[in-house]
Amino acid sequence: MKLQEFIIQEHFYKKTKDNHIISEAFKITPDFETILEILWKKCNPFLKDLIKPNWNGDFLYSGRGEHKDVIMINKVRMNRRPSDMEEELSDAFDSALYNRFGFYARSNAIFCTGDKKEAKRYGNVYMIFPVGKYKFVYSENIKDLYTETSNMGDLNREDWMDEKLDEYKEELMDEIQEEWHNLYSEGYGDGHWEYHSFDTDIEDIPYNNRDDAEEYVQDELDENGEDEQFKDIHLDWLPDVEFEDYYDMVYDEKVTDYRDELEYEWSDYIDKETYNIIDSYSNDSIINAIGSENEIMVNAKYYIALNYDKYFRALQSYYIKFGYSEPRNVKIKEWYKQNSGKIPRQLSLFRSSK
Repeated sequence: MKLQEFIIQEHFYKKTKDNHIISEAFKITPDFETILEILWKKCNPFLKDLIKPNWNGDFLYSGRGEHKDVIMINKVRMNRRPSDMEEELSDAFDSALYNRFGFYARSNAIFCTGDKKEAKRYGNVYMIFPVGKYKFVYSENIKDLYTETSNMGDLNREDWMDEKLDEYKEELMDEIQEEWHNLYSEGYGDGHWEYHSFDTDIEDIPYNNRDDAEEYVQDELDENGEDEQFKDIHLDWLPDVEFEDYYDMVYDEKVTDYRDELEYEWSDYIDKETYNIIDSYSNDSIINAIGSENEIMVNAKYYIALNYDKYFRALQSYYIKFGYSEPRNVKIKEWYKQNSGKIPRQLSLFRSSK
C-alpha cells in the first residue's frame, strides 16, 4: 500500500495508541508531494484559514521533546494535566475557556505558538497541522498563561487558607468572649443568682436583675428571722454555661464554618481572576494567533507534526507561491527548478516513477 493511502485511511488513527511515527514505521522519509496531498486531504480546514493573502509565512510551532522524526501523526490528549500550574487553577481556566470557546483548552489541546524560538525551548520544533475540524484560542496580550498566572499559582489554597485561619484564630477569643457575654452575662443572660454567707445559703434566686435579686434575698432573710443583714459581697452570679466550657463547645464549629466560608471566598477569587484573564482571549483568526507569537491552544482529534528543519522552507515557499491550491493542480516540478536554492537538498520532492 502506498504511504499516502495508508495515512489517509481513518483506521490508521483508530489503531494508533500512542505516537505513531510514520518514518519509523516505513523506514523512509515521505516525499514532498505526498506530504502536500496529506495536508490537503486531512488538514484542509486549517489550510483554508491559514493560507490567505495576509498570511505572514509562519505556521503553528510546538516543541516536541527529543523527537527527531520527520513526520508524526498524534492524537490530541484528552486529559492533559498541568506540569507547572496549580491543578485547581488550571481546572478553573479550563472550565472558563470551555464556557467561552466550547472546548477544554487546557486539558484537551496541543499547545503551540507562532514563535519558533519559544517552541525551541520545549524541544525539537515541529510544524503542527490539525486534522479535520479544529478549534483554537489565544490571547493578544498573554505570552504564556502559566507565567501570567504565576502569582495566582503561588497562592496555594491550603497555604492561603491556613494563613487566613491563623489570623481568624487570633481574633476568635474576643469573638467568643463577646458572644458568651451576650448569652450569659450577669443580670440579663442565662443563669441565676445565689447568696452564700457564713450562716445562710439561698440558691436559685428567681430574678436575673441584681436589684430584684438583692430585694428577694433581704425578704428571705427577714422572713426566716435571720439576724444578719444582706451583704452584696455574698451574692454570686452563676451562668448556665461557664466561659471555658462555652469556648470548648463552639471553637471547633466556628473554625469549621470559617473554613467553609474560605472555600467560597477562594472559589470566588479564582473565578473572578480567571474570567478577568479570559476576557483577553480570542479565536478570531488563526493568522492573528500565529502572528501574536503567543501561546495558542489548539483542539482537534488528531494533528500532523512535520519536522521544522526538514519541511519549513519547502512548505513556506510552496504556499507563498501557490496559496490555497490543491496539489494535483500545481506544476510542482517547474516550481522546484525555480526555487531549488531555497529547498533543502535532502528533501525528496517527488515519488519514484516505479
